[in-house]
Amino acid sequence: MTRKQALLKAIKILDTYKNDKEISTVQQKLNEILLDLPLANWSKPAIFDAVDQWIHENKKIPTVRDMAYKGLPSESVIKRRLGLTCKEFLDFYYPIKKLKCQSNKYYFKTKEEWKLIFKEEYEKIKPYTAKEFDKKRKDGMPAWETIARMLGVKRWKQLIDYCNLEIYKKEKIYIRKPTKTIIVNRIIDAEKELLRINNDND
Repeated sequence: MTRKQALLKAIKILDTYKNDKEISTVQQKLNEILLDLPLANWSKPAIFDAVDQWIHENKKIPTVRDMAYKGLPSESVIKRRLGLTCKEFLDFYYPIKKLKCQSNKYYFKTKEEWKLIFKEEYEKIKPYTAKEFDKKRKDGMPAWETIARMLGVKRWKQLIDYCNLEIYKKEKIYIRKPTKTIIVNRIIDAEKELLRINNDND
């Protein structure tokens, strides 16, 4: 539990007590501390607490660039307190596990989890093409190229093969052209027949 989470829990617990002036004052002071987090004095526990809270709120491990954000310890603080560069600090205390996907945004799922998620969505959509999959995928679902990259493949066909999925083909619909209807002009045909008979009689 981070300091922020502990403070929020304490404030919530105090809400269950009988409402009096002293309880309200304590809650007010706790809220003031909450607004001041992280505290200006970067002790070693405060550094880890701030990073843990950031991970909790952002659902990913910060990069060196993220560490420049307000509320996180700076490179100079980490160097002074821990004797490490920002990259060394993150690599040592918050390593990205090899079993996880390498994308920062989708880090918290394994390759096997993404494989199952893709299979489920693919079988629901039954797409004929990669473009159709991207168009019909549910909100929050990464594009096929992102999933392919996380699974270590590059092409749509490779992704389908890797996940052992059926390939759907669009059925061709043949529209039979109507045959030409020959309309016989009976009057003209009758006149021709009369002319022929007259010629024979001559």
